[in-house]
Amino acid sequence: MRKFWKWMLVLGSLLGGLLLGVPVAHAQGVGYSILPLRPTNQQNRKVTYYDVHVKPGQRQQIAVVIKNTQSQPQRLQVQVNQAVTDSAGVIDYSQAHPELDPTLQVNMPKLFSQPNQTVTVPADGSKEITLGYQVPTTPFKGQLLGGLYIKQTQPGKRTNKGRIAIRNLYAYDVSILMQEGASVNADLHMHRVGVSQDNQHRLVYANLQNAQPGIMRSLSTKTTVTPMGSTKIVLSQNKPVQMAPNSNFNYQLPWGNTILKPGKYTLHMTARNGQHEWFFVKNFTVTQKETQSLTPANPRAKHSLWLYILLAIIIALLLATIAYLLYRNHKNQQSQA
Repeated sequence: MRKFWKWMLVLGSLLGGLLLGVPVAHAQGVGYSILPLRPTNQQNRKVTYYDVHVKPGQRQQIAVVIKNTQSQPQRLQVQVNQAVTDSAGVIDYSQAHPELDPTLQVNMPKLFSQPNQTVTVPADGSKEITLGYQVPTTPFKGQLLGGLYIKQTQPGKRTNKGRIAIRNLYAYDVSILMQEGASVNADLHMHRVGVSQDNQHRLVYANLQNAQPGIMRSLSTKTTVTPMGSTKIVLSQNKPVQMAPNSNFNYQLPWGNTILKPGKYTLHMTARNGQHEWFFVKNFTVTQKETQSLTPANPRAKHSLWLYILLAIIIALLLATIAYLLYRNHKNQQSQA
């Protein structure tokens, strides 16, 4: 009987680990902080990012202080990246080599003499980093937008037990906004529309382009998909997005569990940004080949559901076995009395 309970305890522990998940490592703290130093030509001194008024051909530097709060030196990568718009409709400064929009006239990293460098900050110390740049001699309209992106470079270290200790690598980004004169009017375009897949999620996408050198900070969108020639809505979404100057991205409308059959459809979108409003209507076709090539939505969720059902059955059988053994043991004790 003791052996039985021993095996039950071991099996119960294994099942508990499967159901609850066993953490094998703990994430450490950020380990450092940054302080952007405002230059003399900072326009808005209330913001924490670089908002500089520049002149054609001007040479200048921006500076940032990195403070290391760890008891060992840290190697950090400091880079200037062009601002783009990611697939979630958010301005992204983290990409070192993004795909640039054809309307972009000035690539911000090219203005800097050292747009990518690795620095070492001493233990429990700080270091000031300066980055020099030169404004194009030809005047530009609107806004140039990039970002100072600072990230840790140390990978996880091997522990004494031979396992890898998982450590998060933390990053900071600070906007760099340059402007010479007046702002420009917003100009939004919609290009190709179709179906696609991202991270095993089926979706309808619409490529949106901000064709002017101006930031679209609060762009509200209302999107529906109908069969062509019908008013029946098969997909819909209301979503706020942001767009970097002279950038484009694939606006994503999740397909989810809706069965979008092969056929012809129409995407309708209304987009508003302050005083500006745009209306788009685009027809697109979903082919039989496309529907077959797209995996079902959330296949992992289905796998997880079957796993939980299997574990529930195993636990139920174990409980039934334990109840039967306890009942039989009780009967044996009564017969021996």
